[in-house]
Amino acid sequence: MNKNTSCAYCLSHGRSVCTCSVILSFFLCFPLFSQSQASLSGRVQQENAEPLQHANILLIESKQGDNTNAKGEYEVKNIDPGDYTISVSFIGYESLIKKIRLEAGVQKMDFTLLESAEGMEDVVISGALRKETLRETPIKIEVYGQELFEKNPTNNLLEGLSLVNGVRPQLNCGVCNTGDIHINGLEGAYTMVAIDGMPLMGGLSTVYGFSGIPTGLIERVEIIKGPASSIYGSESLAGFINIITKSPQRAPIMHGNFMFTSWREANLDLGVKTVASEGVSALTSINSFRYQSPFDFDLNGLTDLALQERTSVFQKWSIERPGGRDISIAGRYYYENRWGGQTDWESTFRGSDEVYAEEVSTKRWEFISAIPLPVSEEINLSLAYNSHRQEAYYGDILFFSTQQIAFTQLSWHKQVDRHGLLLGLANRYTYYDDNTPATASILPGGEFRLLEAEEHEEAEEHEEDHLEGEAPAEDLVEGEELDDHDHDHDHDLAFYHTEGDMPAARTYRIAHSGPASGEAELVVDPEFIGNRVDHTWLPGFFLQDNIRLSLNHRFLVGYRLDYHNRHGFIHTPRLAYLWDLPGRQALRINSGSGFRVVNIFTEDHSVLTGVRRVQIGTLSPETSYNASLTYENGFDLTDEDFLNISSSGWYTYFGNQILPDYDTDPRVIIYDNLDGYGISRGLALELEFHHIPVIDIHAGVTFIDTYLFENNTRQLPVFHERWNGTWSAAYKIQSLSLLLDYTGTLYGPMRLPLVGENDPRASFSPWFSIQNVQFTWFQEGWELYGGVKNILDFTPPTNIILRPHDPFDTEVQFDDLGKPIPTPNNPNGLVYDSTTQAFAPNQGINPYIGLRYNLF
Repeated sequence: MNKNTSCAYCLSHGRSVCTCSVILSFFLCFPLFSQSQASLSGRVQQENAEPLQHANILLIESKQGDNTNAKGEYEVKNIDPGDYTISVSFIGYESLIKKIRLEAGVQKMDFTLLESAEGMEDVVISGALRKETLRETPIKIEVYGQELFEKNPTNNLLEGLSLVNGVRPQLNCGVCNTGDIHINGLEGAYTMVAIDGMPLMGGLSTVYGFSGIPTGLIERVEIIKGPASSIYGSESLAGFINIITKSPQRAPIMHGNFMFTSWREANLDLGVKTVASEGVSALTSINSFRYQSPFDFDLNGLTDLALQERTSVFQKWSIERPGGRDISIAGRYYYENRWGGQTDWESTFRGSDEVYAEEVSTKRWEFISAIPLPVSEEINLSLAYNSHRQEAYYGDILFFSTQQIAFTQLSWHKQVDRHGLLLGLANRYTYYDDNTPATASILPGGEFRLLEAEEHEEAEEHEEDHLEGEAPAEDLVEGEELDDHDHDHDHDLAFYHTEGDMPAARTYRIAHSGPASGEAELVVDPEFIGNRVDHTWLPGFFLQDNIRLSLNHRFLVGYRLDYHNRHGFIHTPRLAYLWDLPGRQALRINSGSGFRVVNIFTEDHSVLTGVRRVQIGTLSPETSYNASLTYENGFDLTDEDFLNISSSGWYTYFGNQILPDYDTDPRVIIYDNLDGYGISRGLALELEFHHIPVIDIHAGVTFIDTYLFENNTRQLPVFHERWNGTWSAAYKIQSLSLLLDYTGTLYGPMRLPLVGENDPRASFSPWFSIQNVQFTWFQEGWELYGGVKNILDFTPPTNIILRPHDPFDTEVQFDDLGKPIPTPNNPNGLVYDSTTQAFAPNQGINPYIGLRYNLF
């Protein structure tokens, strides 16, 4: 195919081969088989011979199946003869999986399912740290399996969760494309992410590690919206995301998935199951993602998408023990290198001011284990550890950091009459070190000079005020040396890096609290700047009672007490109520509090780029108080049609909220506790419709009202949309073994930060929608799929990056205070900025094709 026969999209991008036409032609030429077909029918019943309606029958290799009608009957037609693995499942019953051989013609098979407290598709662990059915948990938990990620294939979890109502991946950098997850409009730092129940994500990994989780590892994802701190502790103010990795016992013998896109992204997932001995099995999984094409379709001189090389190696062992008390041990190594910037950048320019790029290199180790103790009681020990090392260059600014998190937890479950008791002890240790002033200290004996002291004379009278525990306030006299004093009051003052007027020294601003509150600036000789590694201990105790008041009523009460080595004791209670109404109705009421301790890492990529200075005040832990109401109802419209409706409302009050202030000074990002309060409230509606086995529709819309109230003024925080919506629609053509998926997201306007009065960019983002289509063809364990992402070709305005032609500000003139001034070639007096308005990915329309294989 030559350039003249390419489509408009490929012509606009100067491509000699039309990727769109290739993919479309491929699917129009699917082979159709004329050989004799088989059909399978029968009945699914309970042990007492009563029929099971809506039981699921699935031929795993071909993805053909049916759901039983009111009489428990099913029928699957147009099956190619051969060997298959059939799965028969129903909520609350033990699943049945067996090998069958189908010959041409009609065959009948009946199945009997045994009742179980742990239906495979119905079991969750996030509400009580143990297996329980969704029907019985008072906590509203949403569960998403591999089907979600297969509807819109992605190379990482961050993008994969975009189809969950109320959950939005937030891009934090328009150049290096790092991001996090927002739940109900709240910042990513408010969401706790756990792997197999272990809270190992946080700080550095919240920003840089989230995109490194391949969807091929995931068996399912459990999401709790709203505070979950009474069980999981710090950081779960907005919600909790529990990533359940694949079980070796249920994994296929071999799994493979390869996808290639028109942007030349290549993603490969490989998995192998091995059986070491009876009851001992292991799953080894390797993921590799590569993208090395510096496209610049918007012609601003910078890459539209960060180039990436990513490798993840995962192994999980399962040791079966009597009573289902299996031991699980897993480990993962993850490496990623990404860079974005000027398209002619090469590694030889790393750290220089010649060609601009933002390069982030990440190495991460994880270890997770769950060990039921060999005692008569249900006592479980969980151990986890990770090491996260990062080296990043933002132009000529180096950021090097190391974070280690160790976690241990002992939990005891006890059923006493109607009381399901949970008692636990936990401890989380965090080690953090970097090369910024966040972990710097001023050594005794260093000369410094004091600048712009406020209320200094009063400060001299209070010996308890200290400079980060290194020098008492009475020593803040220009020209004197710092003495070695008591280091017990490092919480009284904080300091942060500012731009100084001494090139050979560092300038710090000191904010001291108490009666001698005020601010001062120091310039310190770098010879006397030492390192102060941050060590955080967070031991905790929690207790929960899940009370069955009657057959249809459950009440949950929980309490957690944590002790932070800097902030002291922190209390978080929790209450929940479930009313199991007739039919498929359920009413849930949840309330509780949450907390988030101050993280020494600022959790904001833009603070590292050098575009703005960072100011960090004396921070106190954030707290939140939440109440939510959820109602669900399911309807059998006909034997083949099923409708489920879920609605929820929530209200969250935040105290001591810490949010970045971009507005007070366009040259500075200020981190401090809000002198007021924050409110997040909203409504969500979700709908599911199934026309068995042909049509599946999921749709949701969320209205969010989030604001800050400070100094008698109500203001809208940045990057908080008021509306978002998601949908997915699937249509199955069984005669062709073909599945069609149409998915999409819709987001309302978000307030965007500006860098001054003369900033020409919009203060609000536009409404925008990302929509995708996909075709999947099934054949004997193989799945051939392809489609188009972002069919509307939406990309954000090109001017969200300010002055991309001058990323080092070589053409910018500054006044004596360091403020940019207007000049003929810079009439608005602006500086380079790539981070503050990054609200959506800059990747346009993207055709792709892929192949999956599963061997059971």
